[in-house]
Amino acid sequence: MIKEITCIICPKGCKAAVEIEDMQIKNISGLSCKFGQDYVESEAIHPTRIFFSVIPIIGAKNISVLPVRTKKPIPKDLLKRGMNEIRGIKLNPPIKMGEVIIKNFLDTGTDLVASRDAEPDIDDST
Repeated sequence: MIKEITCIICPKGCKAAVEIEDMQIKNISGLSCKFGQDYVESEAIHPTRIFFSVIPIIGAKNISVLPVRTKKPIPKDLLKRGMNEIRGIKLNPPIKMGEVIIKNFLDTGTDLVASRDAEPDIDDST
């Protein structure tokens, strides 16, 4: 099987052709520099992505959703499952940027963390 992958490591955007047989890379062609080799190998066999999303937050100052992300990339085929995992969760402030929202997200060994601070909306009118 030949898999075509556009390298994103440098601005050239080389179109790599990766020959895969039994989940093993047999040949890579089309790269014009050495920098994309590791990226293309990883992307061909085991693509990963940082999971980004938002979770509703109740009673926070100036925001209604809290952006979250995984600390490390997770397998690309888990992204949809990740969206289902956070569906229905609602958070309450205070939350600090980097605070763990879900430990060991989807059993991947990485945590889902807050991407910004969320302070409670304190009503001083009373």
